[in-house]
Amino acid sequence: MNYNTISSQAVIAKIYRDLKPRDSAWEVDAIEWIGEALEFIGGFYGLELKEMTKRVVNFRADLPPSLFELVAVKSGDRKLPYEGKTLQTFSRYKDYIFRTDPTAKDFGFTQVTESTDAYYFLQPGYIKTSFEQGTIRIQYLAFPVDSQGYPEVPDNIYVTTALWWYIVRQMLMGGYESNIFRWETADYNWKKYCVSAGNDMMMPNPERMEAFKEKWIRLLPFVKAQEASVADVQEDLLDVNPRGEIE
Repeated sequence: MNYNTISSQAVIAKIYRDLKPRDSAWEVDAIEWIGEALEFIGGFYGLELKEMTKRVVNFRADLPPSLFELVAVKSGDRKLPYEGKTLQTFSRYKDYIFRTDPTAKDFGFTQVTESTDAYYFLQPGYIKTSFEQGTIRIQYLAFPVDSQGYPEVPDNIYVTTALWWYIVRQMLMGGYESNIFRWETADYNWKKYCVSAGNDMMMPNPERMEAFKEKWIRLLPFVKAQEASVADVQEDLLDVNPRGEIE
C-alpha cells in the first residue's frame, strides 16, 4: 500500500497546463470523477485519525466534510455512549490509518469514563446530543484533504496518470472538444494506466471499497462552496508544483 499522498489539485492543475481548457465548469465534477477512478483502480489509500472540538447548538453539531467514520465522542471528561446500533470501530481500518493527529492518542477515548446521563446519535450530516448546548470532542477517521478541502490522492505516477486520463475521458464525453486526441485515445490510455495503477496498489475488500465510494461524495459540497471564487482558485492552480504544494 502507498501511504504517500498529494493534493488532487496537482492532477487538476496539470490538466489546466496541458489542455488549457477555456472554462472551469468541469473542475468540481473532476473531484467526483477522481473518486470514481480510485474505486476502479482499487486505491483505498489511507485514512487520518483526527480530533476536533464542535459546538452543540439546538441539540446538534455538524459533522466535518472529510469524515469517513466517527470513532468516539466525549463531553468534558466523559465519553458519550452511542444511542442506537453499534458503531463500527476504527480497528477495522487500523491498517489504513497512516497519519495521526498528535492530540489523538487515546484511540476511541477508551481511557475516559462513560457518561450515564448523556448520549448521542447520528443523523445525516449531524451529531445529535441529549443536551441542548455545549461543546463536544469528536474523534474520527477522515479522508486526507489539503488546506482548501481538495482530497488527496496516492502519490504514485501510475495513479496520477490514470486519474488524468479518466478526467479527460469524462470531459470529452461531456462535450469538451480537443484537437489533440479523440475520446477513444483517452479511453484506451485510461484503461491502460488503470491496470498499471491497480497492480501497484493494494486493494481492500469490496465492503471497504463500497464505504469509500459512498463517503467520498461527502467532500463534494465542501468543494462546490469554493465555486464563487473559482477565478482565484484557477490562478492558484497554475502555481501548483508537481508535488502538489502551492508555491
